[in-house]
Amino acid sequence: MTSSGNQRWAFNYVTIGESSTNMRNLTPSLYILEMQNLSSSEITEKVEVFIDGTKIG
Repeated sequence: MTSSGNQRWAFNYVTIGESSTNMRNLTPSLYILEMQNLSSSEITEKVEVFIDGTKIG
């Protein structure tokens, strides 16, 4: 989880045998990104794009 002002971003990486949380965003205060089957560089890129696309201000 990370934050900026009143906004929060939560990240969940689903591995073999785990289930997704299927949580919905509580915009504009909480955003949730679930991922699976990604390399570390792909995770970094997805997180950056996700935050940049939802950050206010």
